[in-house]
This record gives sequence, structure tokens and C-alpha cells, in this order.
Amino acid sequence: MWPFKDKISIWKVGILVGLAESAYCGLVALLLWGGNSFLNAKMNGISGVIFGLMLLVFSVAVSGILVFGYPMYLAIEKKYKEAFQTAGITLLTIFVMLALVFAIVSIVSLR
Repeated sequence: MWPFKDKISIWKVGILVGLAESAYCGLVALLLWGGNSFLNAKMNGISGVIFGLMLLVFSVAVSGILVFGYPMYLAIEKKYKEAFQTAGITLLTIFVMLALVFAIVSIVSLR
């Protein structure tokens, strides 16, 4: 039995998963940005391509589980309305976080 039953919990799950996905994307971005000197020095050529593709595959798997895990569970339980609501709220949260990051970066770059 899943602990999230009412509509408020669906909102909570959607927002929390959206924030978790945004945080994961931020961590991967920090890895790529902060590890730029390390990655360029150690992984040029085919090793860099392999690392990039493996990171992409891993990130797609993690993101797929985060974003679509609970909605898939709801769909298996034949709660299609709640599944679409949760997925929509999650994607809306990710979009809001993207807009927020874009706004912050734009404001900081104007200075």
C-alpha cells in the first residue's frame, strides 16, 4: 500500500519529485562544470565520449525513475487521473525551477 492517497499528497509528491529532479540536474551540472579541468586532462578522445554517454544513460535512468516511477505505479493500480496529475505537477515543478534558474542567471549576468 502506497502512503500517498489524497490529492494534497499528490501535489506534495509531484513537487518533491520535481525538486529532487532539479537537484539531481544541478549536481550533474556541478560535476561537469567543476570537474571540467579534471575531465579534460584525463578524458580526451574516446574515453571522454564513453564517459559522456555513460553519464547520459545513467542520468536518463535516474530521471525516468524519479519522474515516472510513482505515476507508473498509479497507472498500474488503474488510477490514471492521479497518474497524469502527478506527472503533470512534477513536470510543471521542473519547468518552474528551470525558469527560476534562467531568471537568476539572467539577473546575475546583467551586473
